[in-house]
Amino acid sequence: MALSCLSSVATFSLFFEGHCDYAHIVSRINLELQREEPSCPHGGVKELQLLLGISNNNEAAAKSHVREACSTAFNTQYQMMWKEVTQKATLRNEPLFDKTYYDGGSIWNEQYETGVDNRVPYVNQRYANVLKYDGSRIDDVYEAYAREQKIEYADAVVDNFADCPLRAAMCCFTADRQANDNNGNCAKPYDTNCINSDPADNTE
Repeated sequence: MALSCLSSVATFSLFFEGHCDYAHIVSRINLELQREEPSCPHGGVKELQLLLGISNNNEAAAKSHVREACSTAFNTQYQMMWKEVTQKATLRNEPLFDKTYYDGGSIWNEQYETGVDNRVPYVNQRYANVLKYDGSRIDDVYEAYAREQKIEYADAVVDNFADCPLRAAMCCFTADRQANDNNGNCAKPYDTNCINSDPADNTE
């Protein structure tokens, strides 16, 4: 009877990019075998079956086990609540901000960086409506959550997305408000070269 080669290893973890599925798991087990047990007489397919206690080379059973395990991992993964994405309702007492944004309004859509309408009294070279500051939460969420974790669907806060069976949305941007990002004709100085500017790619 064949024995698992990795069962002699105290603990090991599998890390991979992409979907949690059978092919990725087997690929990572192959790499683990090469690193920990290079003389193992079998490959990742057989090793996975042995680790799962599956006999008779039943690859279908191994695939089913991995599919269920991946589904459980996804369903129990932490999910960011939509109200925490912009935090306008929870921290700024602006409960309608998200809906206004998706309707095409709000400071995120309509304002562009300006050195004129900044404050009273006017201070030269002190700009207002700076996107990297005003919209810094967007980058924070993308880096910390969106790339690897789940985010609640927007219909929890924005009724525009209610009753959407596909659970998918596309945003269409009608203006460009950031210079030097290779996506539109907004340019510095903003007060002369970023008024009514157009995006190059206006969908996401």
